[in-house]
Amino acid sequence: MSKRFLIVEAGNTVTDFAVTQNGSCLVHLHAPTATLKTSSDVTRQVVPLHDRFPEMEAAGVCSVVPALTALVMSALEDCFPGPVIEISASLRLPFTLEYYPPGAIGADRIALLAYAADAAGGRPVIAVDAGTAITVDVLDAEGHYIGGMILPGIDHSCSALNKGTARLPLVKLEKCPPLLGRSTEGCIQSGVFWGCVHQIEGILDDITTILCDDQEQEIPVIMTGGSGRLIEPLIHHKLIFQEHAVLFGAWLLTSMNSI
Repeated sequence: MSKRFLIVEAGNTVTDFAVTQNGSCLVHLHAPTATLKTSSDVTRQVVPLHDRFPEMEAAGVCSVVPALTALVMSALEDCFPGPVIEISASLRLPFTLEYYPPGAIGADRIALLAYAADAAGGRPVIAVDAGTAITVDVLDAEGHYIGGMILPGIDHSCSALNKGTARLPLVKLEKCPPLLGRSTEGCIQSGVFWGCVHQIEGILDDITTILCDDQEQEIPVIMTGGSGRLIEPLIHHKLIFQEHAVLFGAWLLTSMNSI
């Protein structure tokens, strides 16, 4: 698995352009998604990477922004000599997916599950993406997808309290707040953050009960996402935080499907 690929991960806020090999990023660039409005905007990001790494064999596109997906695919097919793979449920996957309809599951969730399946090595695994939305997806020991959850993320919860009330301010969470706040802002930060932590903790407890009869058995949890670094130290499960899990999962899927 030493192939070198260009991976484009297009999110609602930021789009990443990465040259990946052997589970590591050789180069990792960011561009605000809102600035990628034309094929030329995408090409300007890609051409310098291709000039620097002309031996790249293929490209993978993992996008949750439908309009940008088509734009990136078109730009890469015009300027990239190798195959361009769109991450989706229609690809050959390292796990068995049962999701209805299959095309409705996000590319980021598919890539994260691919990474989690590889990291778990034949064990059941829980994949958590703590971003704008919090997603929880589960594979059993045979690599069968048994279901998942979508929850509002920390930033969305803060925004909802501000927009849905007359007086509550919009707050940001950049560090772990005290359990009990002593101002309106502090109380919102505490309620949203610790509510999220204990929600995830309780969900992981319940999923672990479903996955194994032995309550002493630890089920590995793979976590990624912008809020993951804040949440991860407070979760009492065997948890691995990998900032680039979606990128590496997209790399695995691109490798499997570009042969």
